Amino acid sequence: MCGIFGIVTDHRRTLGPILIEAGRRLSYRGYDSVGCATLDDEGIDLRKDVGRVDEVAERLNLAEMAGRRGILQ
Repeated sequence: MCGIFGIVTDHRRTLGPILIEAGRRLSYRGYDSVGCATLDDEGIDLRKDVGRVDEVAERLNLAEMAGRRGILQ
């Protein structure tokens, strides 16, 4: 993937589904790997792997990722 998407919210919430959809929209540029990170007061949750967005999302359970900030590449 050769694009980056970020989201900032004012409270902790589930960001995984938003990040996955952003990844799908960026995936036309390439799909060799996907990485997501969320951040809140508890720390950073970083998940990354090789494969298409939907494959990596399922394998690493990206939908459960939560925080106040998130980024996807």
